[in-house]
Amino acid sequence: MTIPKTPKGISNRITKIRSQLSAFKLEYGGHDDSGGARYYLYFLLGENRRSSEYLRWFQNEFPDDSDEPFALLCWTLILHRMGKDGDLILARTMLSNIYLLPHLQGEEMTEKVPHSSNWKQPDYAEYLP
Repeated sequence: MTIPKTPKGISNRITKIRSQLSAFKLEYGGHDDSGGARYYLYFLLGENRRSSEYLRWFQNEFPDDSDEPFALLCWTLILHRMGKDGDLILARTMLSNIYLLPHLQGEEMTEKVPHSSNWKQPDYAEYLP
């Protein structure tokens, strides 16, 4: 996914993504966002009001979302930026990939733990957009 450089470009991209997701849902009865576009853009936009609207929409549209680590991290940071309590989401973020936060802090975890999902593997943290 190409990430626009300006707030207007990000906003336009968000509108396009939500329209595509809605059209797909109308036609097929569910969403297909295998590229994860719904996750990152509101964090980059940096508008608290629209971010809050997005989080409500996301929770309604994707109640069984699989807790993708970067999405949870963005959600945590959005809540922090809004001055809201994000402790629960931060905990979900840490549990979704125990290597992610140490990786972001420049720490290396040498002990590897077997996981059932590639999202929980240490190399996944290296794909941070």
